[in-house]
Amino acid sequence: MISEKAQMRAPIASQAGWRAAWVRVHRYAGLLTALFLAVAGLTGSILAFGAEIDAWLNPHWFRVESRGTALDLDQLARRIEQADPAVQVDYITYDGRAGHAAFAFVSPRPARAVAAAHASYNQVFIDPVGGAILGKRQRGACCLEAAHFVPFMLEVHRSLFIPGAWGRWLMGGIALVWLLDCFVGAYLTLPRSRPRLRKWRPAWQIKRHAGSYRLNFDLHRAGGLWPWGLLLVLALSSVYLNLRTEVFQPVVEVFSAVSPFPESRAPAAARDAAPVLTFETARQRANRYARGQGWPSRVSGVTHFREQGTFLAMLWPAYENRGLGLGNPLLFYDAHTGGMLKADVPGTGSWGDRFMALQFPLHSGQIAGLPGKILICLSGLLVAMLSVTGVLIWQRKRQARPRALAAAGLPSLPRGSVRRRP
Repeated sequence: MISEKAQMRAPIASQAGWRAAWVRVHRYAGLLTALFLAVAGLTGSILAFGAEIDAWLNPHWFRVESRGTALDLDQLARRIEQADPAVQVDYITYDGRAGHAAFAFVSPRPARAVAAAHASYNQVFIDPVGGAILGKRQRGACCLEAAHFVPFMLEVHRSLFIPGAWGRWLMGGIALVWLLDCFVGAYLTLPRSRPRLRKWRPAWQIKRHAGSYRLNFDLHRAGGLWPWGLLLVLALSSVYLNLRTEVFQPVVEVFSAVSPFPESRAPAAARDAAPVLTFETARQRANRYARGQGWPSRVSGVTHFREQGTFLAMLWPAYENRGLGLGNPLLFYDAHTGGMLKADVPGTGSWGDRFMALQFPLHSGQIAGLPGKILICLSGLLVAMLSVTGVLIWQRKRQARPRALAAAGLPSLPRGSVRRRP
């Protein structure tokens, strides 16, 4: 018969076995993601204030001396396309503030005799009053010079500057591992016996005047516990930003419908003709709609999605929904009929629409304004710190194992082997 003590030891041994398994999962997940998360954390801290840093590094592109009535969006787009017939304007924005430049994103015009060459840039800065071209750059080009620093940080942050979809998929996979490891790491901080709450308290503390290893361990454990919810949100929103169509949206659609991207409803023959709307007429219609809704917003940027046959007008400053920065209203118009296709207003739509629309404001800190951006900046540094301390813990334990065996007078065993007790 099995003794009473043996029966009591069985659940404890089983629990210890499970915990050891989760320790290995946490260890190898951390080693797999450490370098990637350190890079993402540091670049994310920069990108929290990316717009401000970009304007500071390149004031000659973002600031203008001219004052007066600004040209409308169509006039600005024509100036850009007249300066280089090889490109077409896809997006143009101007916030309407004196001293601020307008800028546009461009793409190569479909191959014609007048524009056979591929443009070497995709972003143009322009004086909104005089119409003079202030500068051009290939957004996302390498590397660290002032003109490309912030866009390059963005590419490294989301794809490690790996071309195509491979980098985005890689960082999306890292985000998935990180998301799951958030739960594993939290579980491993839980005490194994009662009283659990009292024994859990040291996990939230950093012991003073401790040795370097204990300090490093406490920084890793407490540094992951206190902001655990924030880290979970960052991991989840990272999956959204990198694997939106591949993973995130299909999972959300299991629980709620998600609105499709609007496309023109005009007949195919009509879509071959020139659009009825232009950048400026789309802005005017969107502004009228915003005034009718009583929104404290105005259109500052318009995108022409030529393949979908739509114009998208983005309202700025951010639409305030009960005091929270949930993003900007997006108004979609049919380029060929002029009718509104969709008003994508933050906080409206299906549960799935709201949940997906929330991810970028959370990831960028926009949801809480300036305090949110500061928090995201600090969180990026924290993620890098947790990655480094995790590797140091693993390295210290790895080095300590042979020393412990030598002190006990036992030979070192190959990795993966099992020492049988005599």
